[in-house]
Amino acid sequence: MTCKMLIVDDEPIIRNGLTKTIPWEKYNIEIAEAAHDGLDAIKKINAVDDVDIVVTDVRMPNQDGLQLAAYLAEYYPAIRIIILSGYDDFEYAKQAMHAGVKDYLLKPVDIDELITVVRKVSEDILEERSRHAQMEESAIRNELYYQVMDTPVSHFPDKSLGEKVKLFPFVTLIKNYSILLTEERRKQLTEWKRQWEERISGIFTTSEVTCISFFTGENLLLTSLIVKQEGIKMEEIERLLVSGMNELEFPLYALLHNRYIQLNELANVYRQFDQSLSFLPLANQGILHLPVPDSWQSGCKTSDFPSDKLIDSILRGEEDKVRRHTDELFNSFCLNSCSLSETATAAREIIFSAYERCQGLMRRQIDRRPSLQQPLDFQYHNTYQAIRVLFEEAVRLLMEQYQLTRTENNDWLMERAEAYINKYYTSEIKAHEVADVINISPNYFSSLFKQRTGRNFNEYVNELRVEQAKTLLADTPFKVREIAEQVGYHEYKYFVEVFKKFAGMTPTEFRKWNTAKVE
Repeated sequence: MTCKMLIVDDEPIIRNGLTKTIPWEKYNIEIAEAAHDGLDAIKKINAVDDVDIVVTDVRMPNQDGLQLAAYLAEYYPAIRIIILSGYDDFEYAKQAMHAGVKDYLLKPVDIDELITVVRKVSEDILEERSRHAQMEESAIRNELYYQVMDTPVSHFPDKSLGEKVKLFPFVTLIKNYSILLTEERRKQLTEWKRQWEERISGIFTTSEVTCISFFTGENLLLTSLIVKQEGIKMEEIERLLVSGMNELEFPLYALLHNRYIQLNELANVYRQFDQSLSFLPLANQGILHLPVPDSWQSGCKTSDFPSDKLIDSILRGEEDKVRRHTDELFNSFCLNSCSLSETATAAREIIFSAYERCQGLMRRQIDRRPSLQQPLDFQYHNTYQAIRVLFEEAVRLLMEQYQLTRTENNDWLMERAEAYINKYYTSEIKAHEVADVINISPNYFSSLFKQRTGRNFNEYVNELRVEQAKTLLADTPFKVREIAEQVGYHEYKYFVEVFKKFAGMTPTEFRKWNTAKVE
């Protein structure tokens, strides 16, 4: 940091000597030209408007040093004035002291003494500037905090700060936080946060911005770049962020607003950040820009996801197939660019559907409290992987509660199907009807049924009907046509055809053969 100084003297030799022969830059002093009298000094000060120190002679034409000091005291009270006066002008200089001038030197000027005084004045200015900057930063930090946190009734917003402070806000959070934060790593959280905040602040330690960061949640760091004039371009902010994030030992996401804002806009922007956490998996290089595209808001439909086979494999207790179908499910979430909210909703519906089917089949109500049942906080569960962990935990809990993985229960679905078929095979029973009864898809039912019995559904039912027809032919006097109706065939010719296929003879031939065998 430097101070800017203006030399005012009507004698060119003195003026040039003070400005050009002393290495002021060595003392962090920048010379803002020089002026030949008070009027010239006022003109130059008005033009640059950032002079910190004025070193001026007392006696000068047009406007002297005392008049200059009075003008500066009224219009530029922050400027520190050093008066140079001859011995005979000492009383005159004392009047300047009453006008607020605190430093004066007698002519001829001792260069070392002048440097000492200027350095002391410069240090005072810089110290005051630093103190003021700290107070302003503290006030801004308080206003930022009250913008995004619950504001107590006693707080009264500083409207002047809200309107004049310009900033660029963004938030960062640890990717896969719920998975990374194991009990062992929880001990490292404090150190992680320190590294994280220091890295973000270190990226933007420049004269163009003041970086203010604080945690608004366990895994959410809000950063506001308080800018001077135009600040830095957003492309540069993103480049610096990506570079800085890559240097940490844990991965970060960042959500960036699309423009600089006034401080009093932050509350609304922060709500947008919170509402956009659901779209984090769609971030490019970990950076998500606000507002998110309208196309992302269109939503994914639950019907888009392959859930039937997954539920069927859960009910069958087939753990390998559950894992494979879970892979397919979560790959589809990624391919469809689903938000975390949509992903959690779809996963939750699958779990609930599986519970309902189990309850219907087992006739047993279970107190179900999987993690997915509750709304998720996407600060913590901010990846597909994080939601998958919750989903797999819910599936495991369901399968344990209903003992679906026990060996003796592996075939309970087919046993229930067979029991239903054996009870209703003489009616117009269909494969999809049985599949509905045991709450699995028709195609999956057909596959499982063939695997268990070695026959397809129609073959199995026809065999049951033929065996029952044999009993009736042997033990009752009913006519063949009547027996066909009793076992489920409404077309006599079709019954005869099926019977011959399974028995190797027609129903009439079977009855004659059986009668002869008995005699």
